[in-house]
Amino acid sequence: MLIGIHYQAELLQTKLSARSLPESALASRIGELVREASDCARALAQGLMPLAISPAQLPQALGELARKTRERSQTACRFALVGQPAIRDAATALQLYLIAQESIHNAIRHGKPDQIEILLGEGAGSVYLRIADDGIGMDPKAASGAGLGLRSMRYRARMIGGVICFESKPGEGMIVLCTLPSGARENDKKKRERRK
Repeated sequence: MLIGIHYQAELLQTKLSARSLPESALASRIGELVREASDCARALAQGLMPLAISPAQLPQALGELARKTRERSQTACRFALVGQPAIRDAATALQLYLIAQESIHNAIRHGKPDQIEILLGEGAGSVYLRIADDGIGMDPKAASGAGLGLRSMRYRARMIGGVICFESKPGEGMIVLCTLPSGARENDKKKRERRK
């Protein structure tokens, strides 16, 4: 329905513009708002009907996300795995995937980057997911703001016991870094507790 409304708004804008009517700008703005609503509806639907991703499948899923990003945009996107991160469970793997997906969506939509890099790794007892782009960056005040995408990523990180931070300077791209305790570390702790 939203796609149909967007199409009708574009058609109206074209007709008004052909007559040189000033209302064509308003029709164009309505079309943009409907497109934004469509993007939000899609993101919401993905959250309500999530993919099933096991911890072992996460690297492959992130690699596929990078491939689809290259195909659907003019942006070079690559995925790299650093070590063998121990992801606790499927719920954690899913939330990490959705954080990467939202980061890439935001980067392409707002940052206009030439390149995006997705890293999944483990170090110092923590698993990390890092998404970096070379786009136009973001005002530091906006990075701490209440945009839907940033709020969504913060919420997802909290759901899995993680911490997320956003680093950006205008003109210098954006880095999204989510860290959480390693699943292997937590499993070792549970084993020790059972032995007691």
